[in-house]
Amino acid sequence: MAMNVNDLICIGAEPLAFVDYIAAPAPDARTWAALGRGLAAACRSARVSLAGGESASLPDMVREVDMAGTALGWVPVGDELDGGRVGAGDAVIGLPASGLHSNGFSLARKCVDASGVALTDAAPFAVTAPGVIRAGGDSIARVGGGGGAHPPPPPPTRP
Repeated sequence: MAMNVNDLICIGAEPLAFVDYIAAPAPDARTWAALGRGLAAACRSARVSLAGGESASLPDMVREVDMAGTALGWVPVGDELDGGRVGAGDAVIGLPASGLHSNGFSLARKCVDASGVALTDAAPFAVTAPGVIRAGGDSIARVGGGGGAHPPPPPPTRP
């Protein structure tokens, strides 16, 4: 769900709904209930509706649980963020992430492999760089406070 919703936000769309597909080799009430709770929590976190989906028992085709889904969003025609309006003199704003997210793990693994540094080692780079201004000085600032928890986003607005 996170990758789907993030992809919508990156193009300027407002995420509205999520549709899921879940297949398993056999019906299992505990597994289905846990998946439903997880989807409900993800929808609350992303502020989208679970618009529907499919749950299938496919013993001849599926050996474990298989999940897929897609997010639906809305953006007015012409308001898409596609890079076409970026020009000289525009500001670039970087916001720190709360950590690695699913779209970043492949690159992170390649960087760790290439560096020869273990995941338990201290960061092999400086936290600050000349000319880089960070809120809070030498530490990475988190929007909305520290501790990795972020306040809920504001409610979506619609025209």
